[in-house]
Amino acid sequence: MAEVAGLALGVVGLASTFDTIIKYLEYAHVGKNFDNDFQDSVLKLDNARLQLSRWGAAVKLNFVDENPVSMDATHMTESDIPKVKERLDWILAAVQKCERKSKKIDKRGDFESPPNLQPMVRPLHIRINEVVKSRRNRLSKIELAKWAIYDKKHFQSLINSITEHTDALVKLFPALEDEQKKLCEAETASLCESLAILQKAIENQDKKLDEALKYILKPVASQLTTNIQESQVGVVTHQGGAVHQTFGAFKIRK
Repeated sequence: MAEVAGLALGVVGLASTFDTIIKYLEYAHVGKNFDNDFQDSVLKLDNARLQLSRWGAAVKLNFVDENPVSMDATHMTESDIPKVKERLDWILAAVQKCERKSKKIDKRGDFESPPNLQPMVRPLHIRINEVVKSRRNRLSKIELAKWAIYDKKHFQSLINSITEHTDALVKLFPALEDEQKKLCEAETASLCESLAILQKAIENQDKKLDEALKYILKPVASQLTTNIQESQVGVVTHQGGAVHQTFGAFKIRK
């Protein structure tokens, strides 16, 4: 009984750290001084968040709450806890270090929220935000304010740290490779659907963009739902003991 309680507390701790990292990155922005690298940097930061959130969803940390019963839903064992904790702690430390350095530069307000992105990129940024937010477990109680990264070396160091340790976390759970693949496919479908929504909205307004979007979406057009206005992103439902998570109009059975 004590071992079960210890496992439950350990996983709750990991789930809280995971949620804190995602929350920190949710409040992070790219400084306007990135100039030509601004848009790519926003997408790199989005992708770093998405990768980590995908791992968390695969091991079911997004379903953990303060109730020990929720431990049964995870793919964690007691031996996994110290290994996962080490990696999550490294990521959190890297994020906090970058935030501290950025605050020292102190360019108050020298960032855009939401970022000013090109029309084809903006819906991708919004959809990634929605997917990542849907994977939070809301265990983090930390109060945060928006912050921005102004130094490109600090930014790249942060991205490298998140990517390196997220890859290591993924490798700790090789049995979840198929789950990772399913989540990735759902993300791809959701991102394509966001472009389809954009295409539908501007088809009579911007012919050039409309043609470009149709060309990009042509290979997956048959897989996209025609009723995109009713799409739901990252909605979690429970039916008959099975868990379903929806991204766009694509539902995955877990």
